[in-house]
Amino acid sequence: MNIKLHTPKSLKSGSGLANLKQFLMSIVATSISIILTFGTAYFVDKNKKENEKLEIAKMIIFDMDQTIKKIQANDSLFDSVCQIQLQVAQNPACLDSLRLGLVDVANIGMIKFSETTERVFSTSIETFNTIGNANFVDAATKFYICRQSYKDDIVGAISRDLEEHSILMSPKALFQFDLAEYRLSHHNYLRLMKQHRNYCMQLLDISDDDMKEFAERQVIDDLDALKESDDSLSKAWAKEFFHHMNIVNQANQQYKE
Repeated sequence: MNIKLHTPKSLKSGSGLANLKQFLMSIVATSISIILTFGTAYFVDKNKKENEKLEIAKMIIFDMDQTIKKIQANDSLFDSVCQIQLQVAQNPACLDSLRLGLVDVANIGMIKFSETTERVFSTSIETFNTIGNANFVDAATKFYICRQSYKDDIVGAISRDLEEHSILMSPKALFQFDLAEYRLSHHNYLRLMKQHRNYCMQLLDISDDDMKEFAERQVIDDLDALKESDDSLSKAWAKEFFHHMNIVNQANQQYKE
C-alpha cells in the first residue's frame, strides 16, 4: 500500500499559514542577522577599548620606568659624594685631591624628567575614562606626586644649596650640605615610586615581558651614548675651574695678609 504525503492546503504557497510561516522565518533570520552584526560589533569595540586601556596604562608605566631609571642613577652619585664628605670630615686636607668628585652633587641637582605623559594623564578626563580603573589612577597619581616631591625636596634643594654654599671650595662649606639626609630621602622616594609602579602593573595584569615589548616600540631620546664624552668634558672643565679658583684664592689670601 502506497501512502502519499501531501502538503496541507493551509501551508501551500499562497495560503495564510504559509505566509505566516514565511513571515516568522524572515523575523528569525533578521533577528539572527542583527544579533550577529551588533554582537560582533560589541565584541570588536570591547576588544578595541581593552587594547586602548592597556596601551595607555603601558605608556604611563613606561614613563614611571624612565623616571625610576634616572633616579636610580643617583644611587652611585650619592654614595660617592657622601663618602667624600666623610673622608674630608676625618681629614680636611684631602679635599684638594677629592674635590673633582664633588661635581656629582651638581649632577644630582640637574636631573630632568619628561612631563609629557604626566600632563596627558593628569589633564585628560578621557584618559581616566579609558583606563576605567580607579585604583590604577590613584596609584599613578601618587607616583607623580612622589616624583614632584623628589624634584622639590632633593633636586631643587640641592640646587639651592649649591647657590648658597660653594661646597667645592672649603671643608666648612662642604659640611653645610646634609648629604646623608638627602641620600636617605632619595632612597625613600625611590622605594615608594617602585611600589606605586608595581601596583599599577598588578592591577591590570601587565607583565614585565609586556613592558619590554612596549619599550621596544618606543622612540626615546637616549643620551647614554654621549654620556662618556660628556662626562669627560665636564671633568675637564671642572679641573680647569678648580685650578683657576685655587690660584685666585691663594693670591687673594696673600693680598689680605
